[in-house]
Amino acid sequence: MFLNIKADLSPVKDSADTFSIKFQDNPLNLFVELPEGPLREKLWYSNVLCGVISGALTLVSFQTKVDYVRDVLRGDSMNEITLRFVGRERDVFQIDKEGK
Repeated sequence: MFLNIKADLSPVKDSADTFSIKFQDNPLNLFVELPEGPLREKLWYSNVLCGVISGALTLVSFQTKVDYVRDVLRGDSMNEITLRFVGRERDVFQIDKEGK
């Protein structure tokens, strides 16, 4: 994985299309503290990783749902991202009938 993160990828039980990415160290968390109060419950600081993974898979025609499930910043023992494959994008080719 990028950012020099060592991660474990494993299938989620009871689901053939969902996988879990678990990792201990996250360089994005090095100098961050989440604020106290209600914002702490809603904020997923490293959620940008979900967008990066989803965007990369979209480029190779996979539709996915990627969610941050556990975060060390929120008091969990490790970071965990779930990745669910929704389907493949259909290739659409347009035929130029005018020969241009």
